[in-house]
Amino acid sequence: MRKIFSFMMTTLDGYFEGRNHDLGWHNVDEEFGEFAARQLDESGTLVFGRVTYRLMAGFWPTPEGEKADPAVAARMNGTDKIVASRTPDRAEWADTSTGPPLSDAPTRGRSAARAPQPVLGQVGGT
Repeated sequence: MRKIFSFMMTTLDGYFEGRNHDLGWHNVDEEFGEFAARQLDESGTLVFGRVTYRLMAGFWPTPEGEKADPAVAARMNGTDKIVASRTPDRAEWADTSTGPPLSDAPTRGRSAARAPQPVLGQVGGT
């Protein structure tokens, strides 16, 4: 079984977004982009909640996402993705499967047959 680890940017007091989903406080610079790319290189599967999935799917596969960070966009777009939600959307982003249960996430997707790789999760209230 593969490991699951979380990749979340939070404030010291535990908040991950401001009012109206404001992420303006995130320090997304070159160093962060390199860190994110390394994390994605170590991950075989991405796990999102429905809301986070919608945000990611609305950005990374677009020209804007590819322009913002081509290396991270290529990794995000080319990695298996799972949407873990009781109310899943249709999976329109490449390499995405939807729905519960999350308990089998480490065995789903193309990467499950390869050498053990972590599952990178970012699941919020969905």
